[in-house]
Amino acid sequence: MIKSFWGKKPNRGKTPNNKKNIEEFGPGKGDIIICTKCNASYYYKSWHHKLEDYKELKPSKNVSFELCPACEMEKRGQFEGEVVIENFPPHIREEIVSQLEHVADKAYNRDPMDRILNMHIAEHRIEVRTSENQLAINLGRQIQKAHKNSKLENKFSKEEDVARVRVFWPKENSGE
Repeated sequence: MIKSFWGKKPNRGKTPNNKKNIEEFGPGKGDIIICTKCNASYYYKSWHHKLEDYKELKPSKNVSFELCPACEMEKRGQFEGEVVIENFPPHIREEIVSQLEHVADKAYNRDPMDRILNMHIAEHRIEVRTSENQLAINLGRQIQKAHKNSKLENKFSKEEDVARVRVFWPKENSGE
């Protein structure tokens, strides 16, 4: 029997099950999954944009069709991030929406699970719900960075696991 310096057996390839080993969407699946709504493909233990990039695609691989986690969240009305932009000057509304879409497109191109789930646009308020809390934080930061008169507030709800971001223009500065 081999003993380590401290008298315990060496840990040969067995790692304790800690929070870092638990994946966000459950354990990895061995086969291929294609999202029925957005066509994202699951292989190599994560979601990707194109199945053509999968080097080990063979006729013997099982392929199933179901919703990806982001589309499932959208269907259930769930979200991990919420951005509220309010009290902005009306003449910059279209610019803000364009910025939100641009930042979200860049995030989506990196990872198909990062996306805006829905956006509600009103005269002086825009509400955005995202599939990832980091995307919501990034959206808020980018809007605040582009508009110097705006203020940014971040809150994280541990119970709901949701990031809530608020970008607003103080009443005295709403003229931009």
